[in-house]
Amino acid sequence: MSHALLVTGGGGLLGSAVVDHLGARGRGDAVLAPRRADLDLLDGPATLAWFREHRPARVIHLAGHVRGLAGNMGNQLDGLVLNSQMGLNLITACAAFPPERLVIGGSTSAYAFPFPRLPLVEDDLLAGDVHPGEHGYASAHRLLIAGADALRRDAGVDARVAVLTNLFGPRDRFEGTAAHVVPALIARFTAAADDGADEVAVWGNPDTTRDLMYSEDAAAAVVAVLDADEAPGLLNVASGTERTMGEIAATIAAATGYTGGISWDDAMPVGVPRRAVDVSRLRALMPAPEEIGFAEGIRRTAAWYRDNRRAG
Repeated sequence: MSHALLVTGGGGLLGSAVVDHLGARGRGDAVLAPRRADLDLLDGPATLAWFREHRPARVIHLAGHVRGLAGNMGNQLDGLVLNSQMGLNLITACAAFPPERLVIGGSTSAYAFPFPRLPLVEDDLLAGDVHPGEHGYASAHRLLIAGADALRRDAGVDARVAVLTNLFGPRDRFEGTAAHVVPALIARFTAAADDGADEVAVWGNPDTTRDLMYSEDAAAAVVAVLDADEAPGLLNVASGTERTMGEIAATIAAATGYTGGISWDDAMPVGVPRRAVDVSRLRALMPAPEEIGFAEGIRRTAAWYRDNRRAG
């Protein structure tokens, strides 16, 4: 076996942050972050052939077909089939050529809804069906949890699932139905600031809550989950802070230079009314993390978007 560390989805929001995090700490030489042209996880035989050739010692699986709430609601089948195919092909390859350790990036969308309790605790994850708005995407992530369990039992792989909260950061998708709430609002507020608009309409209502985590903070947490000598098979990776949409929108407005009003459209999709995440298991691995945090993360993301958005 080589000493290589495979990061799937290395060009995406979290995957690129993980690759950068490892590189900044002198570990970049061991990282393999192939793009789809080199490792197509939708192609089972090609995935097996790649693992046969490279034999990675450790794997972080972050590749996925990811959309925002509206995109998930309108593409339930894609969310289910594409994410399941990628995950199962990766799990099959890990069974055939077992790495010593595997971290799978999961999603809090896989939690049972209505939530048995808040904050979300890992023991409650499978205590019912998922929210109907993200049924396909969330069900695929539940399948990955089952795959990690099977790899531990049948192939001896130290497989861990990092259940990720809503993430944001540079290199995210900022436009269209694939955009999540923070990048979509950054794009909207930036345009409103540039146009001198008097008002920006935001989906939902200001009392809806979310747990949001900056991509670089999430990357540090995922690497900590990978590096820990002992870690639970399932743990939340989140900020542990419940924020209202009113606070989130106001922070984004300030970071983008928007000074107009904000209106709320609760006729549009909202998703779950509250989401708060327990991070006790993560804190056992990272007692005092050096985090960039929400407000600074928003500022950096807004600045990145302004510098990198498409012209016109």
